[in-house]
Amino acid sequence: MERKLVDSPFFNGFDEETIAEILNTAHYNIIRYNKNSIVFRNGDLVKSLYIISKGSVRTEMLDSSGNIFRMEDIYINQVIGPGFLYGDSNLFPVNVVANNDTSIIVIPKESFEFILAKYPKLMVNYLNIISNKTQFLALRIKNVFLQSIEGKIAHFFLKKSKETNSLEFEIEGSQIWLAERFNVARPSVARVISKMKTKGIIDTKGRKVQILNKALLKKCVSY
Repeated sequence: MERKLVDSPFFNGFDEETIAEILNTAHYNIIRYNKNSIVFRNGDLVKSLYIISKGSVRTEMLDSSGNIFRMEDIYINQVIGPGFLYGDSNLFPVNVVANNDTSIIVIPKESFEFILAKYPKLMVNYLNIISNKTQFLALRIKNVFLQSIEGKIAHFFLKKSKETNSLEFEIEGSQIWLAERFNVARPSVARVISKMKTKGIIDTKGRKVQILNKALLKKCVSY
């Protein structure tokens, strides 16, 4: 497990041996969840540091009509809810659901504070995680509420292209997944993708996407 955690942003800069030492000091537990199990509910108290050691989870919100709005997916080695462990209202603001069979490392708050004091680099890593998450959510809110559907999809494809350093990549889910991600109707997603393909901006095959004209794709983004 320590070998995999070398890639975790929380353990950035630590080798396997030191990570094992930190975990032993932290008296951690591992909790396992089956696919589609509720990991945390909206309003649950955030009382530990939670690091995904296997699988992935998604965060969801319900609007007033009962529609599910998929906020983000959190993958292996990432921290769940880092910005809510402290503060005046340290409660989960969303539901957290397992995408697949998932294991989560649980480090109690008291132990977490102890290892932060013993290993100051962990504090820097934790602050970086919170800062990156805040920046991500700010951009996410801007993308969801200020963009057209075309802009949302174009922005997402451009982001995936940057992450993979390639004009060809595979997205995590189907058009239904994209619709949930952007809180729009699935037919709307299908129409936009079809329009982009007709214009020669992209090509798709299943979950695989190929950007054919990056300049035109950028023009679809409204900011």
